[in-house]
Amino acid sequence: MEDTARFFERISLHDAIAQECRTVTSLNKQMCEILQIAFQLAVQGKDIREQVLAIRILEKRVDDLKADIFKKIQDIPIANFWQGKFYGDFLESLTSFRDLIEDAGDALYVLTVSFR
Repeated sequence: MEDTARFFERISLHDAIAQECRTVTSLNKQMCEILQIAFQLAVQGKDIREQVLAIRILEKRVDDLKADIFKKIQDIPIANFWQGKFYGDFLESLTSFRDLIEDAGDALYVLTVSFR
């Protein structure tokens, strides 16, 4: 998240992708909240399949948004190499967070199953 914030400081987010980026941020936040609930349930020895499934569904939505964003960004005028690089780095950082959350959910699920 820190890297994403640093990249965001270096770009001026174009209106063509602003809403999608906000949606990705919101989905990332929702996945974190679900992961937190899953962790609390796992500590209590409860089943977390529903939470892991919810994370996967949201992760798929981020994947779809990422494809839309990268399609739209091709039409955004880029002044120079560095502006383009910062856009790419920002978008990759913003959308890659979902994989970390999904991996954490999967690892937590494996742990809960192995302790039964």
